[in-house]
Order: sequence, then structure tokens, then C-alpha cells
Amino acid sequence: MVGTEGIVLQELIPGGGEAQFSYAAAFDRGALVASLVARRTRQYPIEFGYTSTFVETVECDAVEEAGRRFLASLDHSGLAEVEFKFDRRHGRYKILDVNPRIWTWGGLGGVAGLDFPHVIWRLAQGETIAPTRANRPAAWMHVSRDLVAASQHMLTGRLSPVTYLRSFSKPLALAAFAIDDPLPGIVELPLALWRAVTHRLPILLKDFWHQATCDEPAVSSPPAQLSPPSDHPARPCSHRP
Repeated sequence: MVGTEGIVLQELIPGGGEAQFSYAAAFDRGALVASLVARRTRQYPIEFGYTSTFVETVECDAVEEAGRRFLASLDHSGLAEVEFKFDRRHGRYKILDVNPRIWTWGGLGGVAGLDFPHVIWRLAQGETIAPTRANRPAAWMHVSRDLVAASQHMLTGRLSPVTYLRSFSKPLALAAFAIDDPLPGIVELPLALWRAVTHRLPILLKDFWHQATCDEPAVSSPPAQLSPPSDHPARPCSHRP
């Protein structure tokens, strides 16, 4: 219906949100001003998320260096988020997209010691800023959506209640709740649960019923052959200590 010229094919890299990393930074005419690296630890929907629900800072030299070189090559000015996904088949980080704007979890910088809006304001005032990085472990959470995502992970045995509770143990920025303005966060929780019940639950039940009644045995594919890594580490980066 759209014609061959309107079709774009894109490789699907296996793995969930935990394999997705972001280089978030502010640049001034190609020069790095401020940066952090974060991982999308949980997402919603959990199978192929369109939004992050729990993001935390990590140390990852490969992502940091690749993101820095990319934005510097463009002589970029302003904010940008360069997204990568770790491809375990090849032991490499592959670029997904670039967002030259503020990102959903922009509040993470503030609790990690890096206030991106203030940095951009200072640049707009003509100030010269020494390059800086996030200086402490921190996390960002969209509580209502993450509660749904975490519950699904717990039902499938991929997340324990104790591990989920540890998500609250580090400095945390919340997407929709603030002590001085609690109403949006209070209202959104039942709305998110309603969306999960009315939209996601029927899909999950349909998939479960299909798997339970399918007579054909599943055909397993041969294991992927891992290529030796080049200038990238062979496994995803870890949390900040």
C-alpha cells in the first residue's frame, strides 16, 4: 500500500531493556561539557518496550567513548541522547538512534550530580564550563509503569521482590511524583493499572492460550556463534559501584 520506497528494514537485536544503554550529554560546538551513561534496566512492555520504567547510571567506557566521538564528529551543540544496544551475538554495542533533545528520564542527571537544564542555561549565558560527568550512583523510576513491568518480571521468575525493593536503595528521581506536587503521581497509578488490565492482560492471556493449545512442537534454532569482540567488551557494562 505504501510502495517499496516507503519501507525500511531494520535489524532486530535480541535482548531486553537491560541490554540497552544511553550516552546522555551536553555539547558546545563539538566539545563535551557534561555526560553520563545509563542503562534501561526495566521497560514497558517488557518484551519490546516503548518506554523506560527504571533507568540507572552505569560505568561503560565503550558506550561513553562511542557516544562522545559520534557527537563530536557532528560538531554538535546542546543536549543529545545516543542509544546503544549490546548485541551478545557479536559482543558489541550497536547504535539504535540519536535524540538531539531532552530524554524521558532527564531527571536522572539531577540526582546523579549533573543538572543538565542548568548546564544548558549556563551555556546560553555564554559561560565556559569545564567538562564534567555524573559523580554518584543514581536511578530514575516511572513508579506506576515500573510496578507493572516489575510484577510481570516477578511472575516469570526474572526478578525477585527483594531485588525490586533494592531499586529504592539509591538516590532516586521519580517521573510523575513530587512531595510538593503529589497529585499527578497519585492519579497516574490507577490509570496505569487500568491500562495494563484492559490492554496488556488480554494480549498476555491470548499468547498463553496459544502456547498451551498449540500442537506443533517448537523448533529450536541453533545457538548463535559469538564473534570475538574488537574494541568493545564481551559483556554488558555493570552498575556504578
